[in-house]
Amino acid sequence: MLEAVQVEGYTIIKELGRGGMGTVYLANRAGEGEPVVLKVVPEFISKNEEFRTRFMRECAALRKLDHPGIPRFYDQGETGGRMYVAMAFVEGKSLEAILQGQPSRLTAEFMEQLLRKCCDILAYAHKTGIIHRDISLRNIILSDNDDVHLIDFGLSKLVDEATLTMTGQHFGTPVFMAPEHFIGRGAKGLDVRADLWSIGVAAYWLVTGKQPFEAHSNVALLQKITHP
Repeated sequence: MLEAVQVEGYTIIKELGRGGMGTVYLANRAGEGEPVVLKVVPEFISKNEEFRTRFMRECAALRKLDHPGIPRFYDQGETGGRMYVAMAFVEGKSLEAILQGQPSRLTAEFMEQLLRKCCDILAYAHKTGIIHRDISLRNIILSDNDDVHLIDFGLSKLVDEATLTMTGQHFGTPVFMAPEHFIGRGAKGLDVRADLWSIGVAAYWLVTGKQPFEAHSNVALLQKITHP
């Protein structure tokens, strides 16, 4: 059953999913022909003042990004006590889904070009001062004509940090996270090298078919990442 959420200026089409970020919807934007993605943050996180301040700062930075490999940022706001963002909808499949369903599509030549495009996107973002902080196979998207898009810049990790602080529950993808996430600096102190680590993990997984660090639990996995 579709959750009764209303966002002024948008018409909800359907729910796309739920996760640490909150609820994600496909929607139509008033006066626009193309659908957009609405990401609505849980209310208990939206009320956190530190999160709200960082959320607004991150959104202001994301507005400056203008690259074909990064979904266009439309706006942000609040509805029913919940913060939200609206971004362009990217139609395609994640690398995670492709690995599970069409691994033969990922030839050596194709993977090289794909990774080069990912690095080009990151290079552009880093030059504008934006760090992704949450790269994984799930948020590298391939369109039907093999255009590469990198989604979820910054915002998912902000929600994850707030959730970890408030509940002790981590929603991130530990296998892709640089050691600095866990050994004192925290996400606030990360720099562009954290993204390079994550894209390196993605490259390793694509080329070998397995993740570089494997363990029976997240605790054991973090031990391997921080003390390889």
